[in-house]
Amino acid sequence: MSGYNDFMFYESDYEDGESDYEGTCDWCKCDHCSYIGEYNLCCQDIPKIFRKTQEYGVPCITLHPGFEPVVLNDFVLETAYCGYHPYKNWENYYPQYRYTAYRQLVRWCWGYLGKNNRVQLPSCAISKIRRTFN
Repeated sequence: MSGYNDFMFYESDYEDGESDYEGTCDWCKCDHCSYIGEYNLCCQDIPKIFRKTQEYGVPCITLHPGFEPVVLNDFVLETAYCGYHPYKNWENYYPQYRYTAYRQLVRWCWGYLGKNNRVQLPSCAISKIRRTFN
């Protein structure tokens, strides 16, 4: 999947096979992070995501009322994938769900970043996406 033109991160960055131990990280402020290797960043340390959590008074982006419908809903992900890749077919397999869920999170929190621009996603969101589409 790394060959797509507007790929803003690589799924393999978040699929390193590390264990997910939710809530045991001393750097975590939201109590939903998991250790995932070198990509350990709490949603509360990312200004754009922190502002989203503050809008609804939730401690973690994964608890935001918009997270499930935007990032985890199968129907939304299938539709979003078709928008990102109009000439590719939706194959309905978990790596494609994860890939699209990561992109949806970026789009929801940052908007369109532009070609080859990437952001680091929070550990809590990566872990939730992994657990959902395992």
